[in-house]
Amino acid sequence: MMVSLSRTTVWVVALSLLAPAVSAQPPAGYRLDRDWLVDRSGWEATIAIDADTGRLVMENGLIRREFFIDGTLATVGLENLATGEEVLRAVRPEAHLVLDGEEYDVGGLVGQRNHAYLTEEWLGAMTPPENAWTLSAYTIMEPEERFPWKRTRHHAPNAEWPPKGERVEFLLQPPSAAGLDGVTVTICYEIYDGIPALSKWLRVQNQGQEPIDVDEFTSEILAAVPYEDPVEFREVPLTPPNIHVETDYAFGGFSIKNATKHTVHWRPDPQFKTQVNYLLQNPCLLEVEPEMGPDQTVAP
Repeated sequence: MMVSLSRTTVWVVALSLLAPAVSAQPPAGYRLDRDWLVDRSGWEATIAIDADTGRLVMENGLIRREFFIDGTLATVGLENLATGEEVLRAVRPEAHLVLDGEEYDVGGLVGQRNHAYLTEEWLGAMTPPENAWTLSAYTIMEPEERFPWKRTRHHAPNAEWPPKGERVEFLLQPPSAAGLDGVTVTICYEIYDGIPALSKWLRVQNQGQEPIDVDEFTSEILAAVPYEDPVEFREVPLTPPNIHVETDYAFGGFSIKNATKHTVHWRPDPQFKTQVNYLLQNPCLLEVEPEMGPDQTVAP
């Protein structure tokens, strides 16, 4: 993750669904006609409104993420198109913030009957939470260069920067009861050509009269389908869902587990009450956040 010590707070999360490459014997249910690692042509990123559902969809032929955008913002689908696997089992907020000591869920829907899976019927009856943040606008654009790159790596002379793809930025306003006049949160997504990956970050902006403090934040919350679901642990760790996450706030190196252990957290989901694990301890809730802070003041 990355923090910009200025008037905005920016954190970047890269999420990849582990779509397998085609081998001599592709896995059962594999849908692609060629190996995306060898031939990246044709896997072009798009962001558009689905005419049938009115939802915003970002996809590139390899992965697909679907958003509810009627009044508020909520991820209602996350699919690995290579295998047809639906990764999402329940709706959660798009982000969580602690501002001046007060906690806020940004986006999301409530009223899901069972958090093991999501149906269109249930989704049609779900509503924004009380005092929800309001989605006031969204903008679709191309990715922009995040920082200058001298391109000195000779093994990739044709690498494109910024990467080809699409970006969408969602602008959300706080409820009037929050007393956060002039404060907005922008949640940004990018999806790229030819790779089953996307990036996400959020931006807090203060156009009010008083400074605010960003005490804590969670930039990604996903209620994922469990990879396995035994009755109990028996002291053998459970394997988390099939998602790979990296952040700009990575250190301690040597392995991905070391580098991201301070930000990428697979936790139990107390709302998932019908899981097989009778202590409800299956680590199938992804929460991406630093262990402390940033405790950053955002001036007017």
